[in-house]
Amino acid sequence: MLNRGRSLLRAAFAGTLAFAATACGGKGGDKAVTRPPPLVSVAKVEARDVPVEVRAPVDLRPLVQADVGSKTLGYLDAVLVDRGDHVARGQLLALVRPSDLPDQLAAARSALVQAQSSAALARTNYDRAKQLAPEAVVSQQELQQAQSQFATAEAAQQTAQSQIAALAVRLGETRIASPLTGVVVQRRLDPGTLVGPPGGGAIVTVARVDTLRCRSFPSGRWC
Repeated sequence: MLNRGRSLLRAAFAGTLAFAATACGGKGGDKAVTRPPPLVSVAKVEARDVPVEVRAPVDLRPLVQADVGSKTLGYLDAVLVDRGDHVARGQLLALVRPSDLPDQLAAARSALVQAQSSAALARTNYDRAKQLAPEAVVSQQELQQAQSQFATAEAAQQTAQSQIAALAVRLGETRIASPLTGVVVQRRLDPGTLVGPPGGGAIVTVARVDTLRCRSFPSGRWC
């Protein structure tokens, strides 16, 4: 009887283990079947530009600029423009009061008057000598002297006229005009300053701003 009871207990225990194994195997199978498929993202391949931003200091400078000064020695009488003003080529920028040009011009005009008088007298003497030479009233030597004096007087008259023209050009240079169309980027001198050679400097600086030169200095770090 005792052996029979032990056999029944063993049989019952073995059946319980078999049932548990079957149940576990069934659950594992269910999980394998119901596992969701993996997510896959699909995109079309295309070529395009990738924007890249570079941050660096930039230096902008004009391609053309001019330091405008005076060719005539004198004192700056007026500056008619200021920094930031737009100017056109030939526009009046400043006025210079020359130190000695008016006196030189007056002296040259007086010399021209004297040269004209001398030339007129020399021409009269030469014409008279030409008329009297065929009649032997004046000698050939006197005729040649009259001709030489007339040529010298004419040369002196032309020299005086050239000197007046040169002084007039220098006097016109006291009106400082812009050599180009652009913007006044710097005003350097004020009225009352001595300008012109040899120690005078630029009065204003004019630059064209329609086309600029750009210089960049990247640090090597792009963002």
